[in-house]
Amino acid sequence: MSEYSNQETAAIFLCGGKGTRLREITGETLPKSLLQVYGKELIRYSYDAIAKHDSLIGSNIFAVGFQKEQLIAWIDEQGGDTTKKNIVIEQSAPGVVGAITAASAACDAKRFIICNTDEVRTNIDIDKILSFHKQHGQQATIVATKANALYRHRILELEDTLVQGSKLKAHEYLDAPDKIGVINTGIVVVEREALAVIDTQAHGNDWSALINPLHDNRELRAFVDESIYYFNVGTPQELEETEMWLTANAANSDVA
Repeated sequence: MSEYSNQETAAIFLCGGKGTRLREITGETLPKSLLQVYGKELIRYSYDAIAKHDSLIGSNIFAVGFQKEQLIAWIDEQGGDTTKKNIVIEQSAPGVVGAITAASAACDAKRFIICNTDEVRTNIDIDKILSFHKQHGQQATIVATKANALYRHRILELEDTLVQGSKLKAHEYLDAPDKIGVINTGIVVVEREALAVIDTQAHGNDWSALINPLHDNRELRAFVDESIYYFNVGTPQELEETEMWLTANAANSDVA
């Protein structure tokens, strides 16, 4: 079991997305994180995966934006550990960076488990991930698995478990859809001091502004677990494929 005190660690749930590419399904009023996927809100797959390890986490911070009232209502409906502090913040700056910056300022945790809430993952073990992070001692750990369709993902270039570089949705793999690589699954454990490396000038306001400086500084490890199945639900086609997989496999998989 991870040796961290739970008061040292907070979970940040990024749930401000509009789901622009899914607008034909979500319409103009539904936040992407509340889209129903196989009978559950999309956010629930991420929330439940981390809630299984409630004892390791002191606070849950929800970074909301688009249609925030609906998300706040959903958050209020969640019971769970009444000793845990649920914090809702509205990001004032754009993108992932704006959400992380606002969320990290909302508590005094030493480290954060930052999690996208518009994706589906299986077999997430936060205890093992935190233990790996502590063992290796880098400023951040990115949770990864192996998959094909690399043109849809952030591909990680590794030296053992040290991340040397990454490519986001590399188009050269469009002609090689079956090629397997190591990909990011949208969960990163990061020490508070590591947030100082965020570089929006070079990398914009998205994940790259954090991930790229970390691997350039050799401060990013990859926790690679091939038992994790990962689905980025970003388009109607990806939504259909995710629901097909869940229909066939959910009963035999650890899907939160």
